[in-house]
Amino acid sequence: MVSRGGQILLVNALSARQGGGQTYLLNLFHNLPSEFSQCHVICDSQNAAIFKNNQRLILHIVDNPGRSSLMRFLTSFLRVSRLIRRLQADVYFAPDGLLPFWPLPAKCRSVTVCQNMLPFSPKELLRFRSWMTKIRLVTLFFLQAISFHRSDLVIFISFFAREKVSKMIGLSFKKSIVVPHGISDHFLDPAPTMAPFNFPYVLYVSSFMEYKAHLEVLQSWKTVVERGLFDGKLVFMGHDLTDCAERVRAEIARQGLQETVLVGSETPYKDRPRFYRHAEVNLFASSCENCPNILLEALASKRPVFCSSYDPMPEFAKSHVWYFNPYNTLDLVQLFERYQEEKEHIMGLTDLAYEDVKSHPWEKASQEVFTAINGLS
Repeated sequence: MVSRGGQILLVNALSARQGGGQTYLLNLFHNLPSEFSQCHVICDSQNAAIFKNNQRLILHIVDNPGRSSLMRFLTSFLRVSRLIRRLQADVYFAPDGLLPFWPLPAKCRSVTVCQNMLPFSPKELLRFRSWMTKIRLVTLFFLQAISFHRSDLVIFISFFAREKVSKMIGLSFKKSIVVPHGISDHFLDPAPTMAPFNFPYVLYVSSFMEYKAHLEVLQSWKTVVERGLFDGKLVFMGHDLTDCAERVRAEIARQGLQETVLVGSETPYKDRPRFYRHAEVNLFASSCENCPNILLEALASKRPVFCSSYDPMPEFAKSHVWYFNPYNTLDLVQLFERYQEEKEHIMGLTDLAYEDVKSHPWEKASQEVFTAINGLS
């Protein structure tokens, strides 16, 4: 499949608006092998800046493609199809899991990635208040299911996701691989860092979305405070320009928790490790994930982690954390009670967690992805 001295790769990065989507592509591009003579990236004016420092990337900027992944798909598929043909691309890589409506040229291989489990999690849809959100996710289910069947290769980022999605849509394991996210080097750097706060804190890093259980964590935290189980603050940190974030702020005020709960905006990726490392405990309360970047980062901090028991979290955290059901608010309270008595036990798990995530860096994950792509014929 090699042509013109190397393969031409076209990547649709319009879905990489924040968080894990950007992290995924940035690390793949950083480890782009020499077999690809050209790497073209479709992006928009908002995320183009994060790719400009990589001199190997050729950017194609789309203006105002839409806010949702569905709208970005609908407004860009014509341009994608034209680019594939004009560039004579050997591989079209779709991290959003969506292929253009019509068939690609015979010589162009298609690779999709399953990163979002919400379209494949009917119970989670019920947590959303907006009917438009529910309709959008149901539509994405059908579009992604069709795209996965049409793809030459589907990359799943957890075994849980491959098992669940493949069963739901009747997809053969033979056309898919599992390559979990890696961990970036700066999360493993042992160099001392400055504490971000001058008080003890419990940290929950996550975008404010319905399935992240912020309101349930708040309810648990109120009981923790009332019982005197932790002398410090709960810190929420993540993308907060959502309706869910506003409901969290309103609930903090209603419960009178302003003195013990801090809501922070999303922190720059490079600065995030010090927040994890200086936390007394890191929380992860999500009920719908594929490969949870935030959890991997917390596991690398050598600090205790209280983690949601929902799949796929045990696939990644194994026995290195204490688990709780985020929708049973007493579960988390009981972990804080246990922490008073068994702090040494969970501290003993942190080195095991660190060594586990350290064994799968982004360099290794990227190599697995590109080896699979190069194997297409």
